[in-house]
Amino acid sequence: MHPSHAYLLAFLCIVLGLMWGRFKAMHVFAAPVLILILSGFMGIKHIYATAVNPSILTVMALIALTGVLKKTLPFHRIIDLLGNSSRGVLIKSSLITATLSGFINNTPVVALLIPLLKSKAQENGWNVSRFLMPLSFAAVAGGTITLIGTSTYDTSL
Repeated sequence: MHPSHAYLLAFLCIVLGLMWGRFKAMHVFAAPVLILILSGFMGIKHIYATAVNPSILTVMALIALTGVLKKTLPFHRIIDLLGNSSRGVLIKSSLITATLSGFINNTPVVALLIPLLKSKAQENGWNVSRFLMPLSFAAVAGGTITLIGTSTYDTSL
């Protein structure tokens, strides 16, 4: 089989899999790629060269870093320090977010703090949506402190 035919067949499988809607999109995309790799039509280097953007890899690595931080640092104590009033939680979580965003990319900071705020809001019966937009704004504002935490969008401009 010619490689172009294999790629066309993989593309059609992806389109049909997405239209069928029975499988998760992650599996629909991964299965043809895995088959192309195993059959020899596509190599790992080819995937890295064409399908992966280095900035996406960086953000994914930083999100993995936040997962490690979440397991090693006592973030449950940070939630306890936020208090029990919704205004206090909003202000303190925004300050924590802005501070962390100055030194870590915004995306992992928000990914780290969203579950903590969700659990705090559910624990007290608050609407979690009240905290999510200010969290995002605090991350963007904190990201302007240094170039390290600058939003990926701002860096590309």
